[in-house]
Amino acid sequence: MAGHMLYVGSYAKKEDAYRAALVFAAATAMVDYAKSRGFKVEVKVALLGDGVSLMKDAIAKDLKPGKARPGSLYDMIQQAVKAGVKIHC
Repeated sequence: MAGHMLYVGSYAKKEDAYRAALVFAAATAMVDYAKSRGFKVEVKVALLGDGVSLMKDAIAKDLKPGKARPGSLYDMIQQAVKAGVKIHC
């Protein structure tokens, strides 16, 4: 089975760090899930509005998604890219 998934994010402010991280966590989880089930899926993240600023390393490194996910949003973005998620701005 092959498929496509698109996650859209538009948050990038400190008070919305959890929301900013959500699209990257979901996209990475989808890639992992697809691999575990043996099917291909093309996963993309589209950033709109404030979300586009997450492509600046300084901003992504400054955002901390929360206690459930240690590290910065930058780390999550790198993990998503490594998993094969394509990011579009």
